[in-house]
Amino acid sequence: MENKKELRHWLNAFGLEHPLVIAGPCSAETEEQVLNIAHQLKDSDTTVLRAGIWKPRTRP
Repeated sequence: MENKKELRHWLNAFGLEHPLVIAGPCSAETEEQVLNIAHQLKDSDTTVLRAGIWKPRTRP
């Protein structure tokens, strides 16, 4: 099943008056790393925190 909802509709669901900011590490190496970044972003304008744990690498 594909999600064909337009990005604009998805973003409008947030009801934001400013740009959506998604922040976080490209690849989460440890729980401590993700929590540290979350604490640093807590007081920023970041809307979404994301971290990949199974990101395929292009280089070793």
